[in-house]
Amino acid sequence: MGNWANAQTSFTQALALDPAYSPAALNLAQISVKKHDIPGAQKTLESVLSHDRKNLQAMEALAGLAALQGQEQTYVDWLKKASVANPSALTPDVELIGFYLQKKQEGAALDQAQAAVTATRTMPWPWNYWPRHN
Repeated sequence: MGNWANAQTSFTQALALDPAYSPAALNLAQISVKKHDIPGAQKTLESVLSHDRKNLQAMEALAGLAALQGQEQTYVDWLKKASVANPSALTPDVELIGFYLQKKQEGAALDQAQAAVTATRTMPWPWNYWPRHN
């Protein structure tokens, strides 16, 4: 297991000092997954959300855990929560679109893509700043 035990101890100590320190919690959850402790990882990630209910990384990690366990609806639910909580983040939308396309749910994929465009419409797109040649 290498230095996983030392890392786990360090992250646990960091969380004892600051329970809202999400990088330590996210790394601790990764260690739990490597040790095949999915419930432990879930508990750690949910603790991140108790301190920061919009934490994108925690929601995406919880979606990933659901996918690992074959819980498709929970996977979709976490990605939808992440998308709503973080409208400028495109990763949850892209993952949902890919999931829907893989499941041959083209209508749901289109709806998700349109929702993502609507949510990010106020964002400046990079090509708005590119030089234009006439």
